[in-house]
Amino acid sequence: MAMFDLFPFLLNWTLLTLRLLGSYPNHVWSPAGGWYSQPANWKTNTAIIGAVIIGVAAMAFNVSADREFRTKFPEQGRFFPSRWWSKQIGEHEKESAAANKS
Repeated sequence: MAMFDLFPFLLNWTLLTLRLLGSYPNHVWSPAGGWYSQPANWKTNTAIIGAVIIGVAAMAFNVSADREFRTKFPEQGRFFPSRWWSKQIGEHEKESAAANKS
């Protein structure tokens, strides 16, 4: 309970200190951009990093799908999303379809 009593005191002390020293420094450098930063090219930077993240995720997905190996195959007619990208399941379904036709 003492922590909740201390919070208003610290908040008031911080606000008083900011009033005495000035609300904030006008020129601050930081990797995040400083006080109230809004870089002119933030949209471009966000689009670039978004494209990089999507590209890395796509490459990781591709490697994962290539290395996927199943010992038990899904039941026929059951929804199974990895049917869309798994070569092994596709080959198994073609073989089972050919065996059913014979």
